[in-house]
Amino acid sequence: MNQLLSYQDLFFSVRDYIQIGLPSGIQMITGCRTRGESSRKQETLEFRKDKDQVGMIFYAEDMYMQYLQGAAPSQIACQITQMCLQDPPSEIKSVLDYRQAAESLSLRLINYEKNKEKLADYVYRTFLDLAVTCRVIIPFQEEGVMRTAAVSRFLLKRWEISEEELFEQARECMMKRDKPVLRPLGDILSELAPDRSLPPGRESDLYVLTTASGICGASAALFSGRTQQLARELGRDVLVLPSSIHEMLLLPDWGEWEARALRGIVEDVNRNVVPKEDFLSDNVYRYSLAEDRFMIED
Repeated sequence: MNQLLSYQDLFFSVRDYIQIGLPSGIQMITGCRTRGESSRKQETLEFRKDKDQVGMIFYAEDMYMQYLQGAAPSQIACQITQMCLQDPPSEIKSVLDYRQAAESLSLRLINYEKNKEKLADYVYRTFLDLAVTCRVIIPFQEEGVMRTAAVSRFLLKRWEISEEELFEQARECMMKRDKPVLRPLGDILSELAPDRSLPPGRESDLYVLTTASGICGASAALFSGRTQQLARELGRDVLVLPSSIHEMLLLPDWGEWEARALRGIVEDVNRNVVPKEDFLSDNVYRYSLAEDRFMIED
């Protein structure tokens, strides 16, 4: 009975088989990445048909699972090589062409510290304790299916545009395609539970700011101008509570809340209500009307 290869030996064996038969014009890069929400890194093989093209990435964990199910290292290598030689599907081709992708861009806010390592390969900007990423919507043929991908540095280079152009185009597209929506929380609660309401006189204290789709709408608080507009209309600062990556809660500062109490509320909701993948931040923000800027509330 043959002895099973170790995880590392299998990975190196597959890599060596691929290297022997790798056609010219395809570059293979050995790397190490986190995957999904996991913070655990694993080895990867990334392939590019030229230095500027979006790469195909294969994870060592998947290779090892195939091996344990009976596939030989040479078979795994042959399968990966064949996949690399195939033309990308039309959906992916539309992403590679900026003329097609330009109208499908959007902005997404994520927590910077929790995503720092993943952000290394992507185009982003920091904003307080957050990171602003650009994403492109990938049109799939399946009805009702929408997938998005973060814009990588390789993709930006292929598009031959600047970061400034990318972020401005993404903001404009987001505003047109998925308009910001600002509503008093009291209105939303009365629709969800008609038999309940907030105490008299307090219905309009708290607002919900998101997008029409409700998907990744927290960016609307920073880039739609609606927070600034609310502050001007009321003539006072607005406190911003990160509900999740999908929405922000806006609270006009009437001087009734302490930052520590609000932060405690945000932390409690994040630990007990918000799914891990939707977490944005434990901090509370302030939009200062006098200074016309956002800041972390101390």
